[in-house]
Amino acid sequence: MIKHIIGFILFVLVEFIVVYFICKKDVKQVLLYVVLINIFTWPLANFFYGLFLAFLVIEVLVIAVEGLLLKKLLEVTYTRAMIASLVANFITMMIGIMFLSYG
Repeated sequence: MIKHIIGFILFVLVEFIVVYFICKKDVKQVLLYVVLINIFTWPLANFFYGLFLAFLVIEVLVIAVEGLLLKKLLEVTYTRAMIASLVANFITMMIGIMFLSYG
């Protein structure tokens, strides 16, 4: 359980930093929206990983959903939102793979 909490906090921090620098919006607003988006997508992604669905399919869906939510909530262009989502999720995906490999 504690491993999941630490993972969630780490993922939120990484995604916050990436989204903040790419979207260039108010820091509090970005933090709030990144936390809310991850409260929605992170448990769903972990649930589907547990069902042994294709890892890349889940990641692509998470990137798409988070990108659309970032576009709507932060009022940025689709391009900026999707780039932020892609970069943030690629980094957290690599962190997740390292945790699985060494944890």
